[in-house]
Amino acid sequence: MKKVLLFDPLSFYGHVSYNLGVIEAVSSFCRCDVVVNKNLASNLKKKGVKSDCFLYTYPTEWGIESLSKKWKSKIIYHLLSKYYFFVNVIKIRKSISQYDLVLITSIDIFLFSILSHFIKGNIAVVDHDIGQIKEKKMYRLAWTMCSKKMKVVVLEEYIKDMFLSIFPSKKVFVVRHPLPSLGEFSNKSFSCSNKLFLPPEIVMMILF
Repeated sequence: MKKVLLFDPLSFYGHVSYNLGVIEAVSSFCRCDVVVNKNLASNLKKKGVKSDCFLYTYPTEWGIESLSKKWKSKIIYHLLSKYYFFVNVIKIRKSISQYDLVLITSIDIFLFSILSHFIKGNIAVVDHDIGQIKEKKMYRLAWTMCSKKMKVVVLEEYIKDMFLSIFPSKKVFVVRHPLPSLGEFSNKSFSCSNKLFLPPEIVMMILF
């Protein structure tokens, strides 16, 4: 059986539905292990993800959401966030060889543009701010510096078209976001009722 590692080094609370959708879809035909922070792991467990799916969890306090509450200085909490992102990526390097695919569902593109060259394996990334490459030269430069072997996952077809218009040689795949229903939004309940459409052939394309 193929093995996939879902790794979310930023673990924003808003990523619960997307990560859950990927885990549920991939788990139907591959072994899917997970690395997220403790708070996100707790929320995923409440939604049915089994404890043995977690390779390990890291402190919630490492995230920018927690750091911004602890430190008043924006410079300090952003620097600490980048440091912990670096620690997370370096730690996961030791496990990558065990997996057929490592799907990184959030990135700090400026740091990752450098770190991507030190990670060996089949890597695909989701950059939730990827639209910035069209308007911000520094963001586009960071993507230019990324490893050419790295695959890219985007949330919509038009984002894929935009990205390929700038980086035509990149391998890009669309995995749409399983947004909660309007009823869930009105009830302030963010459970994932809509299934993420991730057929086996898409995962196989990313794997190979």
